[in-house]
Amino acid sequence: MNLERIEIEKEKVRKLIAKGLLIEPARLSFPEDAQAGSKSYIQSWYERIYHFAFLEEGAFEEQIFHSPGHIQINFGDKKLFDGIDLTQEDFQLALEIIGLKNSVTWNYSKPFASFELALKGRNFRASLLHHSLCKEHGSKMFLRSIAPKPFSINLFYESPFELISLARQKKNALVCGGTGSGKTSLLNSLLSFSETREHLVILEDTFELLSPHANVTRLVARDERPDDLKSFMSHAMRMSPERIVLGELRSGEVEPYLLAMNSGHKGVLSSIHANSALDAIHRVALLARLYSSNPLEYELVLKLVCQNIDAVVYMENKKVKEIIEVFGSEGNQIFYEKKAAEAAAI
Repeated sequence: MNLERIEIEKEKVRKLIAKGLLIEPARLSFPEDAQAGSKSYIQSWYERIYHFAFLEEGAFEEQIFHSPGHIQINFGDKKLFDGIDLTQEDFQLALEIIGLKNSVTWNYSKPFASFELALKGRNFRASLLHHSLCKEHGSKMFLRSIAPKPFSINLFYESPFELISLARQKKNALVCGGTGSGKTSLLNSLLSFSETREHLVILEDTFELLSPHANVTRLVARDERPDDLKSFMSHAMRMSPERIVLGELRSGEVEPYLLAMNSGHKGVLSSIHANSALDAIHRVALLARLYSSNPLEYELVLKLVCQNIDAVVYMENKKVKEIIEVFGSEGNQIFYEKKAAEAAAI
């Protein structure tokens, strides 16, 4: 094989991808005088990159590609480290191909991308960091597995009746915890107890929640329009929803979220990053103050939050650590009852 010619042909492929021209492996073209061995080598090289064939096939919750030689594989609280036989240049090409396949803009001007990705029969939430942000190690990829169906509610808490009643009694519930604590997984399990005749309106900025039945209207925000969730909440009020599910509270959507509950909507479910159940309530109130178009005193905002959120579930390491029932507030004091002690380990 002529190694110089091989590198020339590889560079042709890279330039096509850089221009946004995605070519399938079977449609690669070669010069008439190209040797059979060289063509076979390039074909195999490109197929491996194009199909992301080096992805770990076993069951895992998340893979973090720090670099081709340093891949972190997470299984709950366990971590393994591995590497793949790929250069950083080829890994960059593989990520660019994934972006093109999924119609995702990812480059110097838009160095962060997050989208749903199907690979080898599995669904993932993929997040890409461009090498322009990661000078030391090059581009990175984060792959978080999306479960094909809800987990059993029993896996999260040893006495699931408390959780099931939140869904069946249409309580306005907030699920909180840190990144990877199991918030989305628990929301999916709670949704499985919703009535099949209920019209569910699911609002997300990333596609992660599962539709429990056919009566679902789903709206997914786009990266280039961060205000989508706020407008979605307003639109949802006109869709005759019997239950509104907001994937995660982060910014301006908190105001219509509170107004929806205050206007009588029941069974509103959402999640938020927080360090405890009480911290989640204060965080909602803080977001409401920061992003509200109507400046109110913190105590008044907190009162509105506590009047409309019935219960808060705190997650840690895929377990329910705490459930509180919220009754109201006076000043900065929240009145609540703790409903659950620490759950058994999954």
